[in-house]
Amino acid sequence: MICFVLFLIVPIALLLWYKRADADLTLLWKHFSGQDELSKYKDQVVWITGASSGIGEEIAYSFASLGARLILSGTRIEALMKVQERCLDKGSPKAICVPFDVAEHWSHEELHNQIIAEFGEINLLVNNAGRLQRSEFTATNVDAEKELFNVNVFGIISLCRVTVRHWLRTGQANAQLYVTSSAAGKMGSPFSSSYAGSKHALHGYLETLRDELSCSGSDIRITIANPGPVRSNLRANALTDKIGKKYNRDDSTSQRKLMETKRCAELIVSGIAHGLDELWIADQPLLLLFYVYQYFPSIFRRYLINYVMTKKQIEKFRKGE
Repeated sequence: MICFVLFLIVPIALLLWYKRADADLTLLWKHFSGQDELSKYKDQVVWITGASSGIGEEIAYSFASLGARLILSGTRIEALMKVQERCLDKGSPKAICVPFDVAEHWSHEELHNQIIAEFGEINLLVNNAGRLQRSEFTATNVDAEKELFNVNVFGIISLCRVTVRHWLRTGQANAQLYVTSSAAGKMGSPFSSSYAGSKHALHGYLETLRDELSCSGSDIRITIANPGPVRSNLRANALTDKIGKKYNRDDSTSQRKLMETKRCAELIVSGIAHGLDELWIADQPLLLLFYVYQYFPSIFRRYLINYVMTKKQIEKFRKGE
């Protein structure tokens, strides 16, 4: 009798999960059952890079509504100021703009010291800055790859290093580090080799940092999010195979079936609040592919890749078809 019930329930549960889920099971469970964790961010200091638009902007609004004090960073000053105004309207007791280019790693120490002088501490660093890239592996110029890695890897890791060093030196309690990676950082992404490589590099750095912090007995938490395609302006400003050449595909007026930015940010903030190590955030069928790739890598590479990772399928997927 039990086997018969399971035979009926399990397929139905899997079908419902496939139809409704847009994140990994642990994240969804925490998101729906543990909203009390969010209240701890009232009056905490949160520094957000890439805050002028997209996921970073929505993350800023989420923390503003929780009463966090915010440092908003990005390269577009006017856009940052608009985000700052909305954050204050949404309940942040203090929000300032600190514009800078994350690729300019030599400026990080000074900027960090200025923020500490202003706020006294940083409780959470949200590393959301990044650039996208679209080009084939064999056509990509090394100089274009270096430009991408300076933002997506070396800039982000430099800022993490400066901040974590300060936390360890001062014994900062309950410090948190968050980085936006990508689905491409888990399973690769055809025709975006440099971008996928940069996101994989982030995982290598941060997983090693996680291990080192554990060895030293530190309670600093690291959360890495791996979102799939999300509505933003990343594609319009994406790099290609040559420096100065942009992809120029805008999501704002398209009909692409992309995850809404606000929903993605809500899930990210829940994951950070619960101290989850890694977040998988994507609509189907990409979410299912996360699981297949993680638990059946050989099957994925030998069989599914022939059907999923064709150039035609990738183009349809990126168009939201």
